[in-house]
Amino acid sequence: MNQTKQGLEQMNRQQGFSITNLIVIIVAIAVLLIVIKTYAPGLWTTGQQTIAAHAGWTEEAKKADPVGFLKYSKGNLKSQQDKIGGIIKDLEIQHSRLSRESKKVASEQAKYQEVLNRARDIYRKAKQDPENGYPVDFLGAKYKKDEFLTQLKIIKDRNDAAKKQLQAMNKSIASISKSLTEMYAKRAKIQGAIEEIDTNIVIAQANKTSSELQGTISDISEINEEMNIYLGQYESGAMPIRGAEDLIKESSDSETDSDLIEFLEGGRSEGGKPLVEPKPTSQPTS
Repeated sequence: MNQTKQGLEQMNRQQGFSITNLIVIIVAIAVLLIVIKTYAPGLWTTGQQTIAAHAGWTEEAKKADPVGFLKYSKGNLKSQQDKIGGIIKDLEIQHSRLSRESKKVASEQAKYQEVLNRARDIYRKAKQDPENGYPVDFLGAKYKKDEFLTQLKIIKDRNDAAKKQLQAMNKSIASISKSLTEMYAKRAKIQGAIEEIDTNIVIAQANKTSSELQGTISDISEINEEMNIYLGQYESGAMPIRGAEDLIKESSDSETDSDLIEFLEGGRSEGGKPLVEPKPTSQPTS
């Protein structure tokens, strides 16, 4: 009786130890997943999408049921195509808005530059006549030297800020244009793969061991994986694109390091031409 009781107690201890170990392992795995999701979002997203793309479709499964795999792949590619279409729409909106705003900023910057170039001529003329050069006539008012320089400092700071904002906008417009070109190409590639699937489903129904069919299945698998990785990188922020809101808001936060006297006494007058805005990338016709 005592031996039976001791045996049961030992069994309970072993079971308790096993359950404790299991709980520790589960907690460790959960913590690891949280760390990956928090500090390596790109790896997390790519892993999720890769598993989703290939779960249940081993090479043997593809050969055994090529029609099923092709139909699955078509649905997956359509989903990817929809995602890319949504991203394209968002990027086109941002590109359009930034293009409009950059034209406004370029116009303002050109006006500031024109005023500064005129002010420089007034400053140099006044400098040549120290006794009678001031007050000067500027923008419909008369200014003593210190007042004149204060006004010019304000205008030059605004001009410098506009230049800085315009450079950032044009850089972002170029980046968006590049991304749109890539997205248009990816969408076209997916569309081509979907059309190829429709053709090969008929072939698979007639002869699922066709070497041509197996080559197509391999190509479709690669395209699926390529799009999963590409979308994973985009969604995880691995391909950062500065949004219109941030760049437009930046105008009020810009800081400048303006040396006014160096500008006024510099050798060559600036032309006041606005920075050239990159042309929007047009979508290729299908």
